Amino acid sequence: MCLGFRSLTDKKLTVRKNHMCAWCAERIYKGEVARYRSYVFGGEVTSDHLHTECYDALMSSDNEAICEGWMAGDFERGVSARWSNVP
Repeated sequence: MCLGFRSLTDKKLTVRKNHMCAWCAERIYKGEVARYRSYVFGGEVTSDHLHTECYDALMSSDNEAICEGWMAGDFERGVSARWSNVP
């Protein structure tokens, strides 16, 4: 992963309330299975939720494309980041 990134928590769970996916910015509905992550990046502790297919897309993405930085909604649901599709 990226320099300055340290994972604290990474688990699959059933969400108890609605969340926004950190990858595609679509809603993750209460009762859906999703991924929850907490991590340190740039010296700040943060957390997010992702659809399982968005988590898989993140994990299979080009490291350089991800480390350049991205915002929720930059990528389509379940689509990996490649230099060719980085905003």
